Amino acid sequence: MVRRLPGTLALMLLALLLADVLYAISVVPRLNTVQRMPMLWWVVVALPVVVALIVIAGRLRSWTELLVSALAVAMLVQVYVVVLVLLGLPGTRNTSHADLALL
Repeated sequence: MVRRLPGTLALMLLALLLADVLYAISVVPRLNTVQRMPMLWWVVVALPVVVALIVIAGRLRSWTELLVSALAVAMLVQVYVVVLVLLGLPGTRNTSHADLALL
């Protein structure tokens, strides 16, 4: 269980980075031109994370691995979001540092 955790976290981090790159390339430049973001845009941006979660779930062998992996991935996502907000990357610039206390 513990031996696979670094690979699980690396896969999830890669998926998060890819989703953010897709967001920055395909969505951010078009935000001024649309009133509402089409559902297809959200699907494209979320696809790397969904695929990573399916791959991770397929590698799990027990409920204990599921619990440990879920907690580790949740912590990784929270740290990732905090780093993005602190760097002021697109999509996070309107988030105040006080909002981070809620995370």
